[in-house]
Amino acid sequence: MEFRKKLISPCWIGRGRSTIAVVLVMLIALGLIAPRRQSAARSIAVTIAAAAVVSLITNTIGSLLGTSNGLLGSINDFMQALVSLWEDVVYPSI
Repeated sequence: MEFRKKLISPCWIGRGRSTIAVVLVMLIALGLIAPRRQSAARSIAVTIAAAAVVSLITNTIGSLLGTSNGLLGSINDFMQALVSLWEDVVYPSI
């Protein structure tokens, strides 16, 4: 028991204490930075789930996106006609 006290007590005072603190910080940082191992089945399941979500979104709002693209095209044509009217009729260049 006395041997253990003599072995451990220098770690808690002075330089030993800072060494332990640095080692603990490095271990915590390594644990946060290092990626965890994943099984292949989990990776495949995540990929399949992501593909299903993308497919659901595409099927749900795909027609709405097509309609909105058509409306935006019509608005763009109208704005171009206004610009042309402004440049050619209202303030023609000399």
